[in-house]
Amino acid sequence: MTTIKLKIQDLKTSPLLIRDYLKGKDDLSFLFESEMSEAGLLQSLESKMENYSHRELLSKVIAFNYPYKNNIELKEAENIEALKSDGYAIATAHQPNLFLGPFYTITKAISAISISNRLNNIQTNKRIVPVFVIGSEDHDKEEILETNLFGKNYRWNTAQSGSVGSMIVDEDLVCVLNEFLATFGDSENARRLKNIFSDAYQIGHTITFATASILRSLFAKHGLIVLDINIPAVKQEMKNIFLKDLRENEAKKATESTIAYLLNSYHVQASPLDINTFVYESGERIKIKKASKQVLELLDADPVCFSPSVILRPLMQQLVLPSIAYVGGAAEVCYWLELKELFKANKIHFPTVLLRDIYSVLDEKSWKRWQSAGLDAIDFIKSEEEIKKKIVGINYDLESLKSSSIQSLQQVFESLGNVIMGLDASLVGTVKKEESNSVKSMQTIFSKLTKSMKLKEEANILSLLKIKSKIYNEKGLLERQENFSSYYIKYGDLWLSEMIEKLDPLQGEWTINIR
Repeated sequence: MTTIKLKIQDLKTSPLLIRDYLKGKDDLSFLFESEMSEAGLLQSLESKMENYSHRELLSKVIAFNYPYKNNIELKEAENIEALKSDGYAIATAHQPNLFLGPFYTITKAISAISISNRLNNIQTNKRIVPVFVIGSEDHDKEEILETNLFGKNYRWNTAQSGSVGSMIVDEDLVCVLNEFLATFGDSENARRLKNIFSDAYQIGHTITFATASILRSLFAKHGLIVLDINIPAVKQEMKNIFLKDLRENEAKKATESTIAYLLNSYHVQASPLDINTFVYESGERIKIKKASKQVLELLDADPVCFSPSVILRPLMQQLVLPSIAYVGGAAEVCYWLELKELFKANKIHFPTVLLRDIYSVLDEKSWKRWQSAGLDAIDFIKSEEEIKKKIVGINYDLESLKSSSIQSLQQVFESLGNVIMGLDASLVGTVKKEESNSVKSMQTIFSKLTKSMKLKEEANILSLLKIKSKIYNEKGLLERQENFSSYYIKYGDLWLSEMIEKLDPLQGEWTINIR
């Protein structure tokens, strides 16, 4: 087994803001309180200890999510007690995607576990707990209620509406699940994973419950705590933040200068609107367009009816949790880095913002074939045309041949020009023109030759592109498309433990595991 690591800051496919953030660009230092390092995390821990006062609220959230004391793993139980007393957290979050959705969902969990373990090894003052928050209020069911496995798409088409996390498992979803599980085979790993999914997606369970059940089955022994923070007590604490968003457009005003600065050089991931709060009406999660008297009266009477947008959700999460860091994907990191001033306005601690690990798996046979063709790990993210050009260049060295041929041609014309100059200087211009035309003709010849060699290498290139698609295709990294099940069936629990040991969000790396 071989592990290859590439720096994310060197990948042209990563957003520029992410690359500059990982490089520690000085111009971005105003976007965060503590840097992405061990020292930064310890600084963040000290700051959170001075600015956290919601332990009782957190205990209510934990009681809501862990109502029973049976079927609790030892490390899970220890971490629950730590959070209730004086423990702190490394948090990550994701929507309750169908069957956990794309592979990177578990990478988020593993990144949080990995960094928690690391901090617990270097300090013993406070226990650091990995926490996975389920974004149960997300209502984009077109995005959430599908997944891909072994080249096939699985989708739950349901008439249920509102927050996806509150949707109920029904017979239609069980039918989709059975189709999904039928592809697993009958290995020991496959049987275990079938049981995990079947227990989670029982008729009557909510999608949030099913998602939490799968995550706990996979990671409870590693101490991961899975929480849905959408409870009345939390919404009551959010009441003032909702009110300032509705009355004062606080989120937009607090982030204006940061957004303006970022727009000079970067793509802004999620710009706050005038109002960034939703309201529930007849089960539907509706964007509030105007802070009417009726809306304000409802907020005063029943804040449970309100829900944060992607801009306010980080505040709600950090209000509840004793998190010293948040682990997110590239898009999340980009919009978290917009929000420091909004956190400051609400006197909520702004955590260290960590980029989750990127993780890919490739079989050893494919890797050896890739290497034997003269390709490197970085070539996985190159376009089909770039790979074709590189393969032809390696096998035929046409660029070198073209360069030497043009150089020889120019030398001939230079010698001819010297002779012509002594005989009839008026013809020197003609010689220069013919030289230019000849060089263009030579370039055309090599362009046609390169195209011809690409056709000759077509079978070879197609086989290499097939290998490339195991990691990266026209839609991007496969970890953003394929369900984790295809890997778990092959490698099982030991593989998850290996990931926890090998991944490290502080390094900002893309790990390619050759096995």
